[in-house]
Amino acid sequence: MVREGDIIKNGSPYQTGQFTGRTSEYATLKLLLTGVDDSAVVDTRVQTRETQANSAKLEVIDALIADLRNDLADVAPEKQLLEQYDRVGDTIGEVQAHLEQARSAADEAMNSRRQLAFSRGRKQDRVDEINDLNARFDLLSRHYQSDLLRLEAIRESGSIFSLLSSDVCPLCGTPPAEQRHQVGCDADTSAVSASAESEIAKIRLLHSELTDTRAALDKESESLIAEILEIDTRIKALTEHIDQLISPALTRTQLSFRELADVRAKVTRELDVYRRIERLEAQRKEIIEQDENGEAAPNAIVDLSKSVLDSLAQTVESLLKNWHFPAADRTYFDDSSRDFVIGGKPRGSFGKGFRAITHAASTLGLMEYCLRRDLPHPGFVVLDSPLLAYWEPEDATDSLIGTDLKERFFEYLSSECAKGQAIIIENEHPPESVVKKGAMIDFTRNPAEGRYGLFPIS
Repeated sequence: MVREGDIIKNGSPYQTGQFTGRTSEYATLKLLLTGVDDSAVVDTRVQTRETQANSAKLEVIDALIADLRNDLADVAPEKQLLEQYDRVGDTIGEVQAHLEQARSAADEAMNSRRQLAFSRGRKQDRVDEINDLNARFDLLSRHYQSDLLRLEAIRESGSIFSLLSSDVCPLCGTPPAEQRHQVGCDADTSAVSASAESEIAKIRLLHSELTDTRAALDKESESLIAEILEIDTRIKALTEHIDQLISPALTRTQLSFRELADVRAKVTRELDVYRRIERLEAQRKEIIEQDENGEAAPNAIVDLSKSVLDSLAQTVESLLKNWHFPAADRTYFDDSSRDFVIGGKPRGSFGKGFRAITHAASTLGLMEYCLRRDLPHPGFVVLDSPLLAYWEPEDATDSLIGTDLKERFFEYLSSECAKGQAIIIENEHPPESVVKKGAMIDFTRNPAEGRYGLFPIS
């Protein structure tokens, strides 16, 4: 059983799960094991480093708390903010109810207007149809009038022929001596007149029926036009109601809702500052209690050999050079600052854009170092805006615009050289050459396109 303070010499293996490691020199191994006896031996050097680390942590925590308290200079007390948050929440609930009522009234009024407009359209179509029929009936009536005039002329002509003296037949030209009255004549004017009289009676009946039909259609058209006028009046009233009452009320309610939502978001941010202070103070109290009780900190500093740190620094330097990062020579790990020095300049002294890309190199370098040596590592990293120097540099010395670092960066992630996986939150889109390799999954937050996110949406 390995206990705190035990020393593992060169060549002695320590294996747990899938991890096997070897020390190249004497190294201090710090382990926190469940059930460790209180009498476990703790290395004095480790305790000293733990105390130094705790002091540094307290300084950082105190500085963070001071900054957060400065942010609270113009902020109301926490109790007042909590009361305001509750009041705003209640008001938002009331506004939401009014908003739903306004939307419901607007939907109802607009639905009524649509139905009236549909009914008006059907009635207007019928009026137009009646107008078309009347136009055709006018033409038919003129035909009837023309036929009546023609038949009246035939009837009168037949009557006149019967009064003429015996002479040459006016119809066939037969002389009187050759006329044979006992034989039927094709030009029997009496029969013609009788036939014309019969046709006149039929046409007058049809014309009378046509007149009745037109009168009924005219009456229907007048009724439809009156209904259309009434519908127009109702549509106008609904439109005025929507424009003058519902739409302004709906707009005011929406604006009020947005303003309240902004207020609640502001109060939430201010309350979050109090929560952060509480968490930091809890951490501070925990560290102080650990020092007072002489307990070992869970994350106590463990000595690492110079060769390990140098190998890790060379991995980071190799990445930076591969990406064509400016001044990537002479990269090493500084024990005092516990950070990398790149090109003779501490990493923290770079602008925020360069700090972002060097932080990405450090994180990816550590993953590659561990995975290539079968050391424990989750196998993935999460990087937030590593290419900040492209779209938000602090100044010209902090800009990577015009360089191919972005392309080299994404080429590395998509190549076999990159072990593990990287989840990147970035405004810069990968180049097309990387996308075509199929080594990238784009989280779109769109259910209909690509992959929505890390977890299923349903």
